[in-house]
Amino acid sequence: KTVGESAHGCCPHRFSLLWLRKHTLRGHRLLVWYCCARVFRVIRQYLEMDRPFDHTKPFVQEATVTEALEAPALTQPADAVLLEEDAEESRNDTQSLSQQPEQVACGYCDVVTMANISFSLLETLATAAVHHTAGSFLSATSAAEALKLEFVEYLQAGNGGTLDTLKHRLQEFEQSKKGLFRKLGLGKSEDSIKSRVEEVRRELANSRDTWPEAQREDLARKLMRQYDDASIAHCPLKFTSVDELAAHKLECGFRPLSCPNHGCATFFSANAYEDHDAVCAYKPLDCTLACGMTILRMEMATHVQDECLHRPAACPYQSLGCVVQLRCKDLGEHMQQCAFMHLALVWSETQKRTDEIRAQTDSIASKIGAGRDSLSDQISALKAQLAATAGMAAAVQKEMLEMKAEVKKLQSITHTQTSNIDDKVAFKDWKSVCSEMNALRNDLKNTRIQVEQLKKMKQELE
Repeated sequence: KTVGESAHGCCPHRFSLLWLRKHTLRGHRLLVWYCCARVFRVIRQYLEMDRPFDHTKPFVQEATVTEALEAPALTQPADAVLLEEDAEESRNDTQSLSQQPEQVACGYCDVVTMANISFSLLETLATAAVHHTAGSFLSATSAAEALKLEFVEYLQAGNGGTLDTLKHRLQEFEQSKKGLFRKLGLGKSEDSIKSRVEEVRRELANSRDTWPEAQREDLARKLMRQYDDASIAHCPLKFTSVDELAAHKLECGFRPLSCPNHGCATFFSANAYEDHDAVCAYKPLDCTLACGMTILRMEMATHVQDECLHRPAACPYQSLGCVVQLRCKDLGEHMQQCAFMHLALVWSETQKRTDEIRAQTDSIASKIGAGRDSLSDQISALKAQLAATAGMAAAVQKEMLEMKAEVKKLQSITHTQTSNIDDKVAFKDWKSVCSEMNALRNDLKNTRIQVEQLKKMKQELE
């Protein structure tokens, strides 16, 4: 299009402003200043001539951009000449600025750190929302939507430092939303608060409108560049050309990579590849026993213990004396080649066991014979003891019968003496009563002694 052509059907000076706004790149600043000078010069000419301003005519007709730059200056007053000089100075300044190359940052960050910060952002927002809505009827999810802008502005207002500073900022924002009861440790228990925070965090993570994951990761990258002054988790390099930037991004230590092992969905930065590769469960490895198979790291222990043909195997006749070191695949061949040796081992072991059994049998037989003799002697002694015990029992029984008779006799005597004592008491013969009482007491004492003896003898017999 020509300089003065209007594509929007508006007046030429409005189109010039639109055109000026559209072409503000450094490479077109010279043309922009020239057009501005032409516009002001034409306006001034119309004002000095006291002629009405015609909005339908273009400022420059039938002239391309190149022709406009090469067009000769029109007759103009002194003020217009000064304006042209100012435009020339501005043109020189623009050329000097355009010669300074613009630096472009790499922009790569550590993938794991970025994911952790993204998760911490969501968790902190959920915790702050739960604290903010404690004791009210508001929903924590809706409160999180209202707090998100304040939360982001609070984090971006930080002065940098380290990633620990960012962590402290997150904790400070979380603490600032606690009410008086929460600060004093009152209200719900910590377990119930944690469960509620986890519930709100899941709702926010599943919501596509509140805080999508892409926005959180973009904010995490900005915060890493803001707080990581030591460039521990992001690349601080800047480049002046696109080719240098592209070449650097192919070799940057913070470039994101996905694990090349089939089945592993882990993402990490390039500088963490070796650490991940050393522990990746899906990495195929050569068998540690050199069987020639390639096994995943997570299946290596099972393979070596139960499946590998090179795993150590014990000969079934090892307990009989076969000490050959074998691998599982060589066990069948060993059994065929060493069959006669195994048979000899079995024969020698059988003979050894037979001799041991025979010796044990003889020992048991001798012990049984000696035990039989001792048992017969013990039986004879027991019979003699039983006979003696039977005689003693008969004698004791006889004595018991005699003692029973004596007891009955003493009872009759005691009855007679008691009646005599009663008669004497009636006649008040106290001396004879006392003597007879003493005699009766002695008889009773003797009777008790005899009864005790009978009891002891009965216990011995039992």
